[in-house]
Amino acid sequence: MNLAKFPKSTLALAAGLAAITVAGVAQNAEAASIIGQKVYSTGGDITLKVLPATAGYTSELHLYTPGYEQFITTNRNADQTYTLSGIPKGLELIFGIYVTNTGDTFKMGDGSRNLDALAHAAVDVVKPNKFLVGFEDLFGGGDQDYDDNVFEFTQGITTNSNGTPVPEPSTMIGTLAFSVLGGAALLKKRKSKKTLA
Repeated sequence: MNLAKFPKSTLALAAGLAAITVAGVAQNAEAASIIGQKVYSTGGDITLKVLPATAGYTSELHLYTPGYEQFITTNRNADQTYTLSGIPKGLELIFGIYVTNTGDTFKMGDGSRNLDALAHAAVDVVKPNKFLVGFEDLFGGGDQDYDDNVFEFTQGITTNSNGTPVPEPSTMIGTLAFSVLGGAALLKKRKSKKTLA
């Protein structure tokens, strides 16, 4: 695309729109936690770390995805790191906690997976390759702070249901800038046709 064909005002407008759009996307990518968010495997190793939590109860982290069910760790093993392997790309990762003090189980995703019909996990996309997943461990929603059991994922998961990683902000900037300039070219072409008619 030859940028010299565009007036400076069009290029300035395109750059401004791209900057505003990118800022909005970046803000959303690092926005507050999304309660009930689902996560998926990228097909690679999944690395998770247990973060310190506020829970008075002890709970076990399990993977409940059919065919890959397994106990992973408890919320008492802060700073321990674990790796899960062999989970196909695009498969939903249904993590959940089993609260040993109450016998309750709460799974990620919407509330239909839990006996109290409430979502008990929140996902925070910190960076494209860094996710925090926090659980609420009380039936009925408790205090809804989602910090009773917190796990950090640094690879292997995504919020994209097709299993593709969340894109880096620099990739989004290039794509958005190209889209805005392409739109500006289309508008210029349409305007030229109207002038000729």
